[in-house]
Amino acid sequence: MDEVLTILRISNYRPIAKEIGQSRSVKSTYPDTSTVKGLLSQNLYASKFLHLESSVSIVFSTDPLEPVGVCQALDDQLLVTLSDTDSDYFELDSCSKRLVRHVTLTGDVILEYTYQEKGQIKQFTWPFRVTQNGNSDVCLLNNVSKSNGELLIFSFSGFLKSAYRGRLEPGIFLPEDVVCDSFFCIVVCESQNSTVHLLSPSGKFLRYFLTDKQVNQPTTMSLKNSTLWIGDFHGLVKVVKYKA
Repeated sequence: MDEVLTILRISNYRPIAKEIGQSRSVKSTYPDTSTVKGLLSQNLYASKFLHLESSVSIVFSTDPLEPVGVCQALDDQLLVTLSDTDSDYFELDSCSKRLVRHVTLTGDVILEYTYQEKGQIKQFTWPFRVTQNGNSDVCLLNNVSKSNGELLIFSFSGFLKSAYRGRLEPGIFLPEDVVCDSFFCIVVCESQNSTVHLLSPSGKFLRYFLTDKQVNQPTTMSLKNSTLWIGDFHGLVKVVKYKA
């Protein structure tokens, strides 16, 4: 039987998700989603709940901020990245608002994450992907320019623990997605250099899990047990056996 399904966001530029069974047959297609007791979709100014029967209901509004990334937290609540729509992605001004919020399923704010480094409070530039590790740490991808980004690791209480900015010289690391395994290791895919990085729970580089010989511009991932699903910029999906 084809029972196990994976929800996978195919591409940043083709915002759809598909249910794919172990036989690799596509069962259903949804708007851009992440798994949250069914499916959760971030849309302009609202987060929507897509039941497995494909019915849609509004969970809560984020107006005037736009939800960019969303994941289910370990406490069954949500982590949502938010951005204003009035300023440029990478040119912040006094009116810019770029946030990460821990919220209930009805939208009540539990905690708002701030970016503190070297004793100064900084604003996220473009926080677009977030996930929570099994050790409760929050892993956030924050793009600081069109060609440069970083992985920020926070404690669940909001303290910045570490930042990972790639292995090469500064300015050429652009992470696209992040997942965590059962040993709390962190996996980051990077489209610009066609690599998948394996990091320790604290964010220390361990090795390249995949290089440009195995993947071509990976943009999204889903990890289920020992199976890693990787969607690339070209709309293709690669299924690989995962072992840290």
